[in-house]
Amino acid sequence: MEERKEKGVANLQESMEGAVARAMASVENGVGIAPFIGMDEDQCEAVYALGHRRYARQDYQGAEEIFAWLCGIAGVNGRFLKALAAARKMQGKHEEALNAYALAAFADFSDPEPSFHAAECLFRMGEMKRTRHALLAAREQAEALGDHEAMIARIDEMLPLVPESAAEREEGDAPHV
Repeated sequence: MEERKEKGVANLQESMEGAVARAMASVENGVGIAPFIGMDEDQCEAVYALGHRRYARQDYQGAEEIFAWLCGIAGVNGRFLKALAAARKMQGKHEEALNAYALAAFADFSDPEPSFHAAECLFRMGEMKRTRHALLAAREQAEALGDHEAMIARIDEMLPLVPESAAEREEGDAPHV
């Protein structure tokens, strides 16, 4: 009887270790833990819609909480990360928004939105050199896609606010980490 119990415990432990290993591999691959807690894509979309409604009602704190939770379980999803970043930006949490925009850019290197909105955050933070670099990157990405004329126009409006001379003066500054 004791041997049978030990074998059952060993099998359970092996099964748990396998499940944990699969979950960790899923997270490392950017998938997230949603499938492991029983959430499918439709349920993630429903949670996103709830966050979007909060954002539309200007409940940015509530939207941030929902989007942060969603990003935590859904893995690397550019749309969810951009929503989280936008909610943070609207609250004036520019450094935190910048971090979320960086992850969103990682999710899709061709998407100009994260670079553009990161530039807005950097501008508010007074980091002109990094603002200019982000604007130029966003412009390049938008031009490459060919269907972002409105964004290109907004970038062209912002660029004169970040003079090249201001960016050049910061060249000797220590890099921001």
